[in-house]
Amino acid sequence: MQTKPYNDYAYDDSAKPRGDARRAVREGNPGPPSADEIHPSHCAISHGLQLINLRMRHHAAASGYHRLADVLPAEIVAGYQPRRLLTRGAVKLLTNLAERSGSQWYHRASVLGELAAATRWLRSRQQLFHFLYGENCYRYLGRLKSVATRDHRLMATYHTPEWRLRELIRNPDHIKRLDAAVVVSTTQLEYFGKLMGSERVFFVPHGIDTRFFHPAPRGDRAAGFRFMCVGHHLRDFATLAAAAEILWQRDRDAEIVVVTAPSELGPLAHLPNVKHLHGITDERLKRLYQSADALLLPLLDATANNSLLEAMACGLPVISTELGGVRDYVTPGCSLLTPRGDAEALANAALQAASGALDLEAMGAASRRAAERLSWPRVAAAMMSVYANVAGRPDEEPTTL
Repeated sequence: MQTKPYNDYAYDDSAKPRGDARRAVREGNPGPPSADEIHPSHCAISHGLQLINLRMRHHAAASGYHRLADVLPAEIVAGYQPRRLLTRGAVKLLTNLAERSGSQWYHRASVLGELAAATRWLRSRQQLFHFLYGENCYRYLGRLKSVATRDHRLMATYHTPEWRLRELIRNPDHIKRLDAAVVVSTTQLEYFGKLMGSERVFFVPHGIDTRFFHPAPRGDRAAGFRFMCVGHHLRDFATLAAAAEILWQRDRDAEIVVVTAPSELGPLAHLPNVKHLHGITDERLKRLYQSADALLLPLLDATANNSLLEAMACGLPVISTELGGVRDYVTPGCSLLTPRGDAEALANAALQAASGALDLEAMGAASRRAAERLSWPRVAAAMMSVYANVAGRPDEEPTTL
């Protein structure tokens, strides 16, 4: 199975301390909501917080896991910036370290990020270092624990399904050096639990900016019936194309808007009921969600999915694939899930939505409620509880989302 690698990224070079936070969920779907505002006493941990952040260029600026840094009381570790142009030897060394990492998504920029983190490690004490994208950014820092512990803690978040992670990382021994791993789907718990012990693995759901992504009045909906499908990573465009052909034969008023790079369109190209967009602004993306009637998102696999959360925050009913990584985020009241690769089932679900057989208004309201439980302040609150646990001062009672 071919997937597009996450190699188009840039380190967040902001070093400004960040704002709110709170706690973690170990297993199961998000529970009842907690208060949005976070009292400073809930944010106290024994260690300072250092985030090694990453912004995926193909993610909307208002979306993506890098947004967690906006609501945590942390300093951002910027990639190491040499005072002069790197010598040819230094470039070769960085390249060798990246190539020897055994990870397909670990590059020279990743080495520079770890160098910056290592500098802070050696110059400070009692800090908690958190790599927000473990697959891309973490490889070598854990080795410092054997020579200079300095009462630091080390953790990373992983976003990739197990089968793909095994392809990406040849030898996961460096993961065992972490004090904790955070996963964004319960489907990842077993793999990391076997690798490093279940007591060191925490499920904290991915978040969404519920202030930016929000529903629009019903009067702003498009004429006809419009489905939205956004993104490319692990999207099942073959099944979507087959379902679109079935849909065209049965309902020619339904349109599927696909937002993805032209190179990813594949079998969807030239279908009469598929409208392709790319390179759009975040504002236009939001307006497209708000004016659509439902999300139509068949997937090959998933842990967390930005497009799913964006659509839910905008109040869209969800038609997607029956996967654990989807079940972690949707509720039965907001979604209709179909077997993976079943174009007929996907088309039938779409036809139910377009024909009025589903209560789309109720489903959309349920989507929004589920998304509100995943606002970034609440996810940050969950993460702060993990930090307290890892730093050696676990809360008396776990805080759940």
